Amino acid sequence: MSLTLDSYRIGTSGTSFFTEVDPEPNVSLGTVTAPDGDGNYVFDGSITADFTDDGEDNEQPVEFTLKFDPDADTYTVILNTPPAQKTTKSSADGSLDAGGPDAVRTLLFGGDEDGNDDIVFFGAVPTAVRSDLTVPGDDEDPVYDSILDLIERGEGDLTEEEIEALLPLPNLINANTQMNVSTSGIGINNNNLDGADEGGSDVFEGTSITSGDESFVVNPEEPVDSVTVYISSTVQGYDPGTEELYYTVYYTDGTVGEPMKVTDPTPIAKNDMDVPKEARGGSSFTIEGGDKQIDAVQLTMGLGTVKIPVIEFTTFDTFDPGALSLDFTATLEDGDEDTATDDFTVDFSPEPPAEALSVSLDDPDVLL
Repeated sequence: MSLTLDSYRIGTSGTSFFTEVDPEPNVSLGTVTAPDGDGNYVFDGSITADFTDDGEDNEQPVEFTLKFDPDADTYTVILNTPPAQKTTKSSADGSLDAGGPDAVRTLLFGGDEDGNDDIVFFGAVPTAVRSDLTVPGDDEDPVYDSILDLIERGEGDLTEEEIEALLPLPNLINANTQMNVSTSGIGINNNNLDGADEGGSDVFEGTSITSGDESFVVNPEEPVDSVTVYISSTVQGYDPGTEELYYTVYYTDGTVGEPMKVTDPTPIAKNDMDVPKEARGGSSFTIEGGDKQIDAVQLTMGLGTVKIPVIEFTTFDTFDPGALSLDFTATLEDGDEDTATDDFTVDFSPEPPAEALSVSLDDPDVLL
């Protein structure tokens, strides 16, 4: 049995289509000579098109699977939701709010602090408690005794003004900390992140994190799926063989990861035009959220010195495609090389985003 995709139409509803495609030649989905273990002839296909009628050129692939059940004489089509759209925000594109230098700074992306897309940075005590079991807001007299308390959970993070109103918090933020945020380097008291050579840690076993190190938290107001940290080639770049840079991930569900050493940064060529210019010739590493979303990241320099000019935050947003109509032709050939064809159409509505439709053959006796 063979199958071709003859044409497709994308629209908002009913027969109002803003994209109509009749590929020439028709797209073959191949020939299947035997059914699968469930007795179905299975075909996989995909369409790459603009599924959003928003005036923007935004093509996305949509994959589908068609199963023909010869016993029931039906086609079942499963349409998968298009892959997520990737949105990346760079610290290089924000503008610092007025004031400073001080322990807490905010990068603005909407022009003021009323938006929901700002990024808060604050210098942190490197050996501070990362998380505890209590939430400050649960008590009549809230106690802020962990870094997580200053981040909060999910959206609705503490603003720069709210954090500064809680100071002094000597166990979380050093009184003399000045948070510098620029493409010249994101660091503490200068544009570098410095570690103190004080031996092993008595707080985080297996790391070199001590009280003399420098550490900061970067907290985007919107949860993200990954964070990429760029390291400049200046101050000798970053050598994981002799230096120790750690990251701690704070997730939106309130869980906190252990400090992880950056052991395998990705080298960046000097002529790589796909990365920020400040990072060319340096290196980078990406922190993935996996099946969770990232609320904030803490960077701590346990040993050595690095310059971090840019941090990027990536979010993957799914969207539902518009109405979709697919036109197919199925051809069946028997042992005597006799063939029969059947034309059929499958219509999908945008809700739900992924659904399975069964379409009976126009004439069940045609394909025997």
